[in-house]
Amino acid sequence: MRRWRPSSSTSHLFASSQRPFSSSAAAVAVSIETPSPPTSHILSEVSCILNRRSWHRSNVLRKLVPSLTGHHVSELLKGLSSDPKKALSFFRWMDGRPDYRHTVESHATLIRILLKSKFCINVFKLVVSMIKSSASAEDVRRALSTIRAVRRCVSGRRRFGVSFEPSLWLYNSMLKLVTSFKMIGEMKDVFRHMLEDEIFPDLLAYNTIIKAYCDGGNLSEAKKCLKDLVNAGLRPDTFTCNSLILGLCVNLDVDKACWIFLMMPENGCSRNIFSYTILIQGLCRKNQVNEAFVLFSNMKNDGCSPNIHTYTVLINGLCKEGKLEVAEKLLNEMPSRGLSPNTVTYNTLIDGYCKLGKIDTALGIIDLMESNGCKSDAYTYSTMINCLCKEHRLVDAETMLHIGIKNGLKLNAIVYTSLIDGYSKKRSANDATRVLNLMKSNSCKPDIYTYSTLIDCLCKDDKLDDAQIWLDMALREGLVPNVVTYSPLVYGYCRKGKMKAALEVIELMESNECKPNTWMYNLLIQGFCQSKHVHKAMALLTKMRNVGLSPNLLTYSLLIHGQCNEGQIECAFRLLKLVEDGGFVPDLYIYSVLIGALCKNGETESALSLFNSLNDKGIQANTVMYSELIDGLCKSGKIEIAQSLIENMLSEECLPDVYTYSSLIDGLCKENRFVESLSVLEDMLQKGVMPTAATYTILIDDRLKRGEYEHAKTLFGQMRSKGCQPNVFTYTVFIRFYCSQGQMDDAENIVMEMKKEAVSPDLTTYTILIDGYGNLGLMDEAFSLLKQLLGSNCQLDHGVYFTILKHLSRRKLGKVGSDEVVDVWKLVEMDTVLELFDEMIKHGCTLDIICYNSIISGFCKVERIEEAKILFSQMKERGLNPNEDTYTFLISSCCNLKLYNEASSLINSMFECGYLPHINSCKLLITGLCNEGMLNEAKLRFLGILEMGYNLDEIVWKIVIDGVLKEGGHVNVCSEMRAIMQEKRCCIIPQTFDFLIESLALEVNEEVNLNGP
Repeated sequence: MRRWRPSSSTSHLFASSQRPFSSSAAAVAVSIETPSPPTSHILSEVSCILNRRSWHRSNVLRKLVPSLTGHHVSELLKGLSSDPKKALSFFRWMDGRPDYRHTVESHATLIRILLKSKFCINVFKLVVSMIKSSASAEDVRRALSTIRAVRRCVSGRRRFGVSFEPSLWLYNSMLKLVTSFKMIGEMKDVFRHMLEDEIFPDLLAYNTIIKAYCDGGNLSEAKKCLKDLVNAGLRPDTFTCNSLILGLCVNLDVDKACWIFLMMPENGCSRNIFSYTILIQGLCRKNQVNEAFVLFSNMKNDGCSPNIHTYTVLINGLCKEGKLEVAEKLLNEMPSRGLSPNTVTYNTLIDGYCKLGKIDTALGIIDLMESNGCKSDAYTYSTMINCLCKEHRLVDAETMLHIGIKNGLKLNAIVYTSLIDGYSKKRSANDATRVLNLMKSNSCKPDIYTYSTLIDCLCKDDKLDDAQIWLDMALREGLVPNVVTYSPLVYGYCRKGKMKAALEVIELMESNECKPNTWMYNLLIQGFCQSKHVHKAMALLTKMRNVGLSPNLLTYSLLIHGQCNEGQIECAFRLLKLVEDGGFVPDLYIYSVLIGALCKNGETESALSLFNSLNDKGIQANTVMYSELIDGLCKSGKIEIAQSLIENMLSEECLPDVYTYSSLIDGLCKENRFVESLSVLEDMLQKGVMPTAATYTILIDDRLKRGEYEHAKTLFGQMRSKGCQPNVFTYTVFIRFYCSQGQMDDAENIVMEMKKEAVSPDLTTYTILIDGYGNLGLMDEAFSLLKQLLGSNCQLDHGVYFTILKHLSRRKLGKVGSDEVVDVWKLVEMDTVLELFDEMIKHGCTLDIICYNSIISGFCKVERIEEAKILFSQMKERGLNPNEDTYTFLISSCCNLKLYNEASSLINSMFECGYLPHINSCKLLITGLCNEGMLNEAKLRFLGILEMGYNLDEIVWKIVIDGVLKEGGHVNVCSEMRAIMQEKRCCIIPQTFDFLIESLALEVNEEVNLNGP
């Protein structure tokens, strides 16, 4: 089993010095210790003593006896195998020691030594003694194996000096032994050997077998045995009937059990306490507690008095029915019957109260229990701790845990896991970790559920590295993590945008034969879509299908959202077609995403058209969808249509929310209709919709942009008087105003107020302040702010570097404070960029990948590829590895400049570095090659792309249809690419094939219309 990045050299040592083994084997291998020198010394010393004639008189040997185990004696007997007489004498001498007890192993070793010798002895007593020493199923198997060896050598007559005569009593003892360990297969073997030895089973033998079958609910075999019993001339007795009642109750066939119970007297079988108790328990398991109570009341008719077990099973049944008061009355009745409730009885009632959440009552039962001299056991503590955790009383739960440990109880993994789970739900990762360490220190081995619970807690607390360590530990201990174990790590990494780490967890899962499910693939797809790598999300869609998983509606919803976020609206509608054809019904969320994307792209007419079609699809628009559309219309200046939609909302009893009204206010402000925006604000308040900080910020920002500072301050005061606290955007609009006026002291005062109110400045805030200081030529202050920005949690972009470079360029040209608008990326000189780097280093700012990418992207946007390439080389010299964004900027610029060979080389380098190039980069390259008539190169590159791991349908959609066909108009090349895919047996879904045919037909028709028939 693969582990998570082994952190110690031990694992490497094992890998190199031992043969390969599974994790479970590894765990065993690590835990096995070679015999310690003292043990070897003891065996050596005893062997020397046994070589003496007077060994049995040795005081040293007597002193060593307490240190000897059955295994030691077995090894010593093997050393005496050439002298069976001495071996037997030593065995008997050890048997007489009060501080030693023989094991099956020591018995078996002696018997096999005697079998191989000509020593004259009957081994019957040794066999009986061996049977009695069996303490585990493994012991039983070893004993049976030895008995089989005896049967092979001697069968009722002397051979090699050893004799053995099996008896009915011996076989009954063997049957009793194997059934006590529920070893049904071995029971059948013993019974077969019994018949082979011509020893006829008696009623005890049949009853033992019938009871074993009934315990396991195997009534068909029990009935066969009952038939054999009758055919043997024997009559079933009370024990037989009780066993059958038990078997029927195990199978919940209480009616037949009752019938046998009623017929017992007629068949000469008297009912006893066990008959009643078994049937009462069966009735309680079938939720027939009233009938069980009647049976309990009738026990005296058969001269039976209930015992502790009878009371306990009835109390348990009453507790399960929630009849705790009746159960407690029964408990209080027991002493008057001369019975003292035991721990099991009390635990039953405690468990009942805990399940009802009556913890204090349960604690009262514990006090009663202990006052009556009955000690709480591990089950008592387990029940109480679990209940306390469910009620979120974690301090009490942990206190009880420590009391249990102090009392010497061996609490199991479930108890500790309950507490860990409680802390996990409370998001107390440190406490959860502490409990697991406590668990280990008390020799309680965590199971995979324990580790899974802690890993989930750590991931929720963003302690992903710690979660990895515990996952690694679980694997080292030979545990098998499941989907529940891995999921929190995958989710945590996806939420943080660390998709490489998330994929490593998936790889680890698969290497440990744990298959990710659809939900986990959806997590990855969501993560890639949020980081604007929808091409990777689409590739996962292919992988899902390849491993036999079916995408669900959520899968497609995430992909549609991802395509929309990258502006690929047409591809989003193609996915919508897959949803419809796949038997799914697109929901409100999908249509909201599509309408929002159309609005953001300025396609409000299409958004309205789609919105108006929803009624026919059975989709009822909600507030979120209306608000998305209203926001888009307002941003497009279509205020009247937006207002009419709000009226529609009200008529449909779909109430506008604060986001709806805020969008309308924003639109009105942009149209310089401020008075109307205030009317909307008043209307909101009258309708009970409380404005948010965002609503007021829109109004304040409008006033400040129009120079109405006092009005803005009035609105700010009104905002606070309404109990609405300013947010970072509110403060930032004031900072922008002060910076534009050169009032940097006032701007800094706002920053101080933000910090006082625990509102952290964002990237926009910092950029505005940097710009303000730059306008005044105060570059030291600007760089000081840049350093603060780099130390914050803000994700930098090219905007902040654009701002600084703008001011460095102006300073160089002597235009500090100039309002002249220039495109910095077109005019900035390379030495100014180097000056930026020098100043950053001087002010303690780190030159990182984001810094280089920001400036490279700026140069690439204005097609200054040579400068971008210089920075690309320089960043590598500094030990910074280019990432996907770096390559994508350069590839796009090269394609725009028709430097297709360089673009192709960059794509190759990117792939070699383990990055999957953005599919848009491939589209630019192949379409560009086709446009330049480099058709062979285009087809060769297309062949390579087919094998890079993209979703084949997305290749057709974006490269073939949207690129080669629609942008390039290369109908023939498009057909050839389709043929290449067919030749390479690249399977695309039928809908993609239809999209391609339709697009080809449209393009051909356009060519005909342009060029004539």
